[in-house]
Amino acid sequence: MIYAPGQRIEMPELAIEFRRQSFAPDRVACMARMPVTLVEVGSELDFDNAELQQLLGKVVMRVALALAPRILLPRAREIAGRVGAAPASWRVYSGRRVLGSCNSRGEVALSCACVFLPPELRDFIVCHELAHLTEMNHSARFHSLCDLYLGGNEKFLIGQLRRFQWPLPPRVRRR
Repeated sequence: MIYAPGQRIEMPELAIEFRRQSFAPDRVACMARMPVTLVEVGSELDFDNAELQQLLGKVVMRVALALAPRILLPRAREIAGRVGAAPASWRVYSGRRVLGSCNSRGEVALSCACVFLPPELRDFIVCHELAHLTEMNHSARFHSLCDLYLGGNEKFLIGQLRRFQWPLPPRVRRR
């Protein structure tokens, strides 16, 4: 079980807390708010149920998608200014497999899942995508630029990201 009554997922700007509620005993209620979002789970629903856990994972991702522009984009713009990069535009999307992208038009996109990352890993994702504005590949020149943007910490941060424990259930593949 990933989510439980009373559990709180803490992020720098946001906490998501799971509570029981009896006003709609067979439903999950939630409204994305900062600094705390309450996910209220009906008293008749079983937290041990795999389908409920998947549903709660979707709710958590919807909260992330709703709040990610306010959480991620101000810092991303700040980093871009610091490194002298000028993306044509920024956007946030709902994917969780790919954490960021940059296209040849200079548009940078960040996954809403980045809100779950600690600030230094968010910055890593942003710097990685900003480096793609100059180098649209993963060449040695790209990694040198990304490492420069990250103050020489690119390899360390790659390791940190690989070890990060996501507060999301594994995705269930539909056939």
